[in-house]
Amino acid sequence: MSGESVYKDLIEFLQSDRADLRLAASQAVLGVTDRNAMESLIKYGVIKPLCKLASRSNEIAGTNALASLVYLSSHGTSINQCIEDMLDCGGISRMTEVALSNPHDKTIASTKEDTAIDTWRKRV
Repeated sequence: MSGESVYKDLIEFLQSDRADLRLAASQAVLGVTDRNAMESLIKYGVIKPLCKLASRSNEIAGTNALASLVYLSSHGTSINQCIEDMLDCGGISRMTEVALSNPHDKTIASTKEDTAIDTWRKRV
């Protein structure tokens, strides 16, 4: 199996209707730390599916996708391409929207966390 087909299959799994496939694919992307592999992920177009998946903030796969986007956009030599791809697919505005939404259950979140979130929202 060629490297290209592995990346394309991974991207298809990120876009799957099945939650278990999205979760496994998001975990696989999150586990990539090799710079060459990160460049290949970006080269074969993983950013757009990750941005869409990150919108599913109620799923672990969505959280993994968001963490992957942060990591890919801050490490390696393809940072500029990653950021450009995120801008092209509307990922930056969507990530801001997800961050400004209220995903925390008030019964679980502490008062200190609530204060920090409210302060951050006011600054943004």
